[in-house]
Amino acid sequence: TEAALNDVNYIKRTKQELNEERAFMYNALDAIEGITVYPPSANFMLFKVNHEGITANTINENLKRDNMIVRNCDSYVGLNNQWVRIAIKDHDTNIKLVEKIMKTLYIVRHGETDWNKMGKYQGITDVPLNENGLNQAKACGEALKDITFDRILSSDLSRALVTAETIRGNRTTPITVDKRLRELNFGDWEAMLFSDIESRWPGLIDEMYLRPHLVKVPNGESFKDLQDRAWAGLEEFLNENDEEETLLVTCHGGTIRTLLCKLLDISISHCWNFSQGNTAINRIFYNGMGEYDHNILNLLNDTAHVELLQGHV
Repeated sequence: TEAALNDVNYIKRTKQELNEERAFMYNALDAIEGITVYPPSANFMLFKVNHEGITANTINENLKRDNMIVRNCDSYVGLNNQWVRIAIKDHDTNIKLVEKIMKTLYIVRHGETDWNKMGKYQGITDVPLNENGLNQAKACGEALKDITFDRILSSDLSRALVTAETIRGNRTTPITVDKRLRELNFGDWEAMLFSDIESRWPGLIDEMYLRPHLVKVPNGESFKDLQDRAWAGLEEFLNENDEEETLLVTCHGGTIRTLLCKLLDISISHCWNFSQGNTAINRIFYNGMGEYDHNILNLLNDTAHVELLQGHV
């Protein structure tokens, strides 16, 4: 009907207006000293108060528009290093946009194994942590001791699971084990050194590092295979709870690289652009995978705890 068409047109105009509102919000908040602001998502803005003295009134005065409201001001504003949300509200239609739920993901690679030290490709082979790897996991746990994890997800391979258990420490946080978060299946290359692989398959392993999106390991997996199964496991885990959470995920270097590409909407051809040391900590603010969502990589390959363990800091 004509009325229905008018409604559709109104919604389209509203979306355009909201894009303008988001741009205005970003500039207004960015102008406030003491606030760190991230580019806006589809229906909310995330910013951080860097020192006390910033109040809801301070923020709303800068916005100067009654169709922007600050959420949870009493809980967050005025506290150091706390995140605050702004949701957009259209008073004309009395429709409040659905606020996205943000999850904070700590994605950690497992500690060192003897095969890591030797340079063997371990893939889906269950190689345990060595003594240094256990110490790395303990140091990682110490680095994350003040983080309250709501849930934990781990690969079923012991090097990742023991890392998760060590980081958890005395907490009672449940650990979900999922074999879909295993490392790349290296097939015929499992337990082999780079030099051995190169002698039997000349040029193929170099091709894997140069063009990971094009190579499938003999009798193993491609990086797309790895990404598909790992993301299916992580996405299922994320969707089990629709509340804001802080989550720990422990898995493997190749797995993490492909997940970062997925979460950041980057081609897996660039997966080797991410360094991942043993017990490296990565932090992502996860807002969803919708067209207007964006996930924020806030910390990458943090191995300061390992360097401290080795006496390099």
